[in-house]
Amino acid sequence: MDSDWLSGYAKIHEGIVSGSFPAYRRRFAVWTCTELVVPVSPESTPRCAGLANRLLGILTAFLYAIVTERALIIDWPGDDASHIRKFLHSPHFRWNATKSTWSHLDSISLDTRLGPARSGWHSVRRELKTFHWLNDHRASVVKLTLLEGYFEDLLQNPNLAAACFHGLNLKTSDDVVGQLGKILFHPHKSLENFLAKSFRGTFRLGVQIRIGTFEGGEMGIGLPELERFRIKLLAVLVKLARHHSSLSIVIACDSPEAIAIARSWDLNVSDRKIEVSSSTYGIGSIDFAQSQEVMEKSLFDFWSLATCDEVMISVPSTFGLVARSLNLTGSVEHFAFVRSDWEAALKNHYGASFAADEHIDFKRTFGRAFCSTVGWAGDLCLQ
Repeated sequence: MDSDWLSGYAKIHEGIVSGSFPAYRRRFAVWTCTELVVPVSPESTPRCAGLANRLLGILTAFLYAIVTERALIIDWPGDDASHIRKFLHSPHFRWNATKSTWSHLDSISLDTRLGPARSGWHSVRRELKTFHWLNDHRASVVKLTLLEGYFEDLLQNPNLAAACFHGLNLKTSDDVVGQLGKILFHPHKSLENFLAKSFRGTFRLGVQIRIGTFEGGEMGIGLPELERFRIKLLAVLVKLARHHSSLSIVIACDSPEAIAIARSWDLNVSDRKIEVSSSTYGIGSIDFAQSQEVMEKSLFDFWSLATCDEVMISVPSTFGLVARSLNLTGSVEHFAFVRSDWEAALKNHYGASFAADEHIDFKRTFGRAFCSTVGWAGDLCLQ
């Protein structure tokens, strides 16, 4: 990305946040997620998604802020100790300005959680695809509750094409995450130093095991798939051992039980001892009341995956995928483990949302993100 452009946006951002710009130019794009005490409908969710999906939503809000010349603010839910600014920052501008900077101004809200059968999700995406940066969204503050990545919608907006393609050189979702992510998110020295001490001297394979459950059906790989995961992991280690004399594994997992099982695996390849490490208790659940400890564990695991030499992720979790997509190592390629019944699980969880489209191809719609668009295809997708 053009450094002159970034310098220009940083000046705009500072002028807005500091108040040195005139009132008509003090415009904000605020990523926020306040708790819905009473959901509008049974299909609405009061939650705020997990860490990775929040980061995707924030990156969408950042792209929106850039093309509309607004200052991006991250209004992270929870208490001050667990605020994301305690762990990440941008060296280019202050996205953590306090509410007093913008909360008194006139505002509009785009919240993907509202409405029956995800109608809010559809209406917000439609809005992002069609709004005009000069004529629409005239409020001083646009509050964006985006809990997934909607870069494609902004990139497809004909009113923004010149800015996205020519001004920013952003043509795909991968460009957005890989380029804007590195501008927006830098670990504070404490996290950076801890990672440097933890992993030294070996080729590191980051291994994300998502066991997880959702209401309406399990969306992780589940404990029954762990043995199959182990076999696929050994296949990956055999591939890597051909080119690297020293290997270590960093496990990021949401289940203490699964971590204990994984740490007991015999993963030695060709008489070579493979060192295995992990967070003590596993990735915590990020929500409105997440603790500082939960945020520390989650960010540690996330940044570990983002900085490992290679990564093996669990489909369809976005945690490992987004970490890798930040492209901090110069590569977004990854090994993807797909649970044996994943297509049926996706239909069970997302079927109602796509009921209007009888021809939805779940394998293509969801699989391409994990195994084709930014991943390695064929046997490396480890189906």
